[in-house]
Amino acid sequence: MNQAHRRIYAERRVARPRARAATLQPAETTILERLHVELPGMTMLDLGVGGGRTTEHFAPRVKRYIALDGSPATLRAWCKRFAGTPYEFLLGDARTLPFHDDTFDLVLFSRNGIDDVDHDDRGRVLREVRRVARHGGTFVFSTHNLERVFDFRAATYHMWLSEQLAQLHQAGFERVRAFSATTGTEIVSLAHECPPERWLYFLCRVA
Repeated sequence: MNQAHRRIYAERRVARPRARAATLQPAETTILERLHVELPGMTMLDLGVGGGRTTEHFAPRVKRYIALDGSPATLRAWCKRFAGTPYEFLLGDARTLPFHDDTFDLVLFSRNGIDDVDHDDRGRVLREVRRVARHGGTFVFSTHNLERVFDFRAATYHMWLSEQLAQLHQAGFERVRAFSATTGTEIVSLAHECPPERWLYFLCRVA
């Protein structure tokens, strides 16, 4: 890993705690509002869905909703919670998504789930999202911000805003927008490092 890029990554955690709160993060609320006109026609993939915190907010608004997580225990809990709904759940790995190319209009990876893998695997996740998302589709995710390096947790990936932008463009994403996770406000000037937010949300389009 290139130390000049000032990335920090420790050994991956075996298990990652899932948020129990049913409410959306402020940035998620902002993004949901901005996509509300498009959502009814979208096929959505919700990566690292956990217990379904985001399911209850996004799934009723889209045409088709598919959740994916790597935990069998999560699968059982999720299926029990959403029994009787048309929503779908699959066991899987974001690095090797079990879907055909150009399947989804919207891919969401919330709660910094993309930070649970190392640098090389992060690139694989981005390429897989790019592959399964349709041209002009939307990718939304959150990630830890290296501006808050003093507050980072072991075994998570942190990077500068400028690095994240470069990584997304290299992977085939465009029209990238960043939002504060804590306030939901958009970071207007992406040419400069953002204020010290603990993590950031990104909304971008598939090139």
